[in-house]
Amino acid sequence: GSASASWPGRKELTAERARFTFRPDGRSLEALDTVGEGRLVLAPSSPRFGERVITAGQLALGFDVQTRLETLRGLSGTQVAFYPGREAPPGSVPQETSSQRLEATFDTATQMLRAVDQSGDFQYREGERRAAADRARYLHADSRLLLHGSPRLWDAKTRVAAEQIAVAVQGERAEASGKVRSTHFLGAEGDREPTNVLADRMVAEQRSQIVHYEGQVRAWRGQDVLESASLDLDLAQRRVRSGARVRTSHLQPAARLAGAAADSTGSAKRPVI
Repeated sequence: GSASASWPGRKELTAERARFTFRPDGRSLEALDTVGEGRLVLAPSSPRFGERVITAGQLALGFDVQTRLETLRGLSGTQVAFYPGREAPPGSVPQETSSQRLEATFDTATQMLRAVDQSGDFQYREGERRAAADRARYLHADSRLLLHGSPRLWDAKTRVAAEQIAVAVQGERAEASGKVRSTHFLGAEGDREPTNVLADRMVAEQRSQIVHYEGQVRAWRGQDVLESASLDLDLAQRRVRSGARVRTSHLQPAARLAGAAADSTGSAKRPVI
């Protein structure tokens, strides 16, 4: 048969079959496990947030003594969809994630989703934007996905890798920190010469198409090198600007690098990733 259950706060679970575990007194539900695939829909009352839909090959729900949803585990492949809220900007699209496993916790008083941990081949998609990492953590308090374990973020114009990447769930902002390494394609159509950047931190605003870098910034395109404490890339205007002191240099052609390496003046410069 089929199983369907709902709780205050507009939550709905559907599955073909489910196992119910009651506490010893028999008066309250302690756990619910789907037999096979399960789907949980969370519909916050706040217009800031849209529905969250969680599916997995198996879902395991845990409840407190008052039968309020407390924990959720997803096994055998999990997917989470964050739909835009009613106050989201026009044109906003769902953010979708997938992973092998999922663990979530809820605020038992408000029944709001508090945190979600996904691990094992984490993947993220929002329109053309993609991301991947070993694991990720969603925190409702700041509405961000924190990616750890070789995180990467990319779209048609940009590739970013760092020690940690954070993507806003409601908004169009991404942040990277720790050994940030990125590649941007700023050239006109047909010009695939990339602009490469190394920095300590990066903030990217998707709507404005501005990418801000801070901390030991080193950027180069072809043979031109720029070093500064901060740097802004305007992807829409294909421009680079900095409000800090800038040092520039010119890479020698590759054919001359071997000879320059032996030059005691050390005038040749080569970027290293």
